[in-house]
Amino acid sequence: MHIGSHQPNDLQECWSRVLQNDTQALQALHAALYPAMHHYAAKLLKDDTSADDAIQEVFVKMWQQRQRIGNIQHVKGYVYTLLRRHI
Repeated sequence: MHIGSHQPNDLQECWSRVLQNDTQALQALHAALYPAMHHYAAKLLKDDTSADDAIQEVFVKMWQQRQRIGNIQHVKGYVYTLLRRHI
C-alpha cells in the first residue's frame, strides 16, 4: 500500500486497515509520515538517533494498542500528539 499524497482520507483508510491487523498498512503509514515526523522530532530532541527511536516507539505503541485506540478521526494529528507526548 502506498500513500502518495498523504491526504487525510488516505491516512484514514490506512489506519482502518491497521485496525484489521494489516502490517503493510502500518508500514505505509510509517513511510508516509516518517520524513516530516523525523524533522519535527529531531528539531525538538536535537539528535537524529533519538528522533528515530521516538518515532519507532510511537508506531510500536500504536500497533500494540490499535484495538484500544480504535478509529481515529485525524490520523496525522493523532500520531503527532503521541510523538509530542513521548518526547
